[in-house]
Amino acid sequence: MYRRKRTRYEISMDARARKRRLESERLARAAAREKERARKLREKELLAKAKENKRLSERRSAYTARLELELKTIDLLPSRKAINGIIDKAFRTSVRKAQLKKYFITKDKDIEMLRNDCAVGYLQDNGLDQFNENIPEYAKLLKILINSKPQTAATKSTKYKKLAKIVMGKIRKIQDQILKEENAKKRREQDRKVLIRDLISKNLMFKADREEVINYLKKNDVTVKEVKNDLKYKKRIKDKQDYFNAIKNKIKPFKIKAI
Repeated sequence: MYRRKRTRYEISMDARARKRRLESERLARAAAREKERARKLREKELLAKAKENKRLSERRSAYTARLELELKTIDLLPSRKAINGIIDKAFRTSVRKAQLKKYFITKDKDIEMLRNDCAVGYLQDNGLDQFNENIPEYAKLLKILINSKPQTAATKSTKYKKLAKIVMGKIRKIQDQILKEENAKKRREQDRKVLIRDLISKNLMFKADREEVINYLKKNDVTVKEVKNDLKYKKRIKDKQDYFNAIKNKIKPFKIKAI
């Protein structure tokens, strides 16, 4: 069977196409290699970061255990605030675990500062510092811890326990009130969404009025009752009703006479 001989142009075009295909394949392989290289690099960096975080965590844990012991030795209440404050300073200044007492818990000035940090931190750790600006008893509770020597015995006193109970009771009351307000806000928001759907589906107002009301409902935390009692809201509904009633009155019924 006769086979047509390809022209030089066709041969040239095929060669170019093959060259483009090979170049495309080469670039794809290079991109795949680069992607794999980047993946391995990210994996290596993440592994190194995880190792470093683990090392720092273990080091911080060791410092924490040492500081808890040192603070209890001088009758202070170990707290995260006091301990973390010392650890952060130690890490910045490259102070070793064995040197913590020498550099941070020896001078009277340091101990007095720690006494305050331990007291504040202890109340934080036990959830007794919440809303403290609204609870007068918090300041009294803090004063007991700061002034007590040994500080570790203060939490066992009747006065401390009584005040702590009052503070916790007020905290829970405030938390309950916040929760009630949040739930009420959610209900108001849901009611407004229902009203918006009604305004659209029932076509109660002219379009411009409806859009203005919807925009107001979206931007303001108001109750549906407040909106519906508003005279302007009622007037907008009435305007639409009056408009259609006027049209109905203009339409006169008529009868078709039989031929």
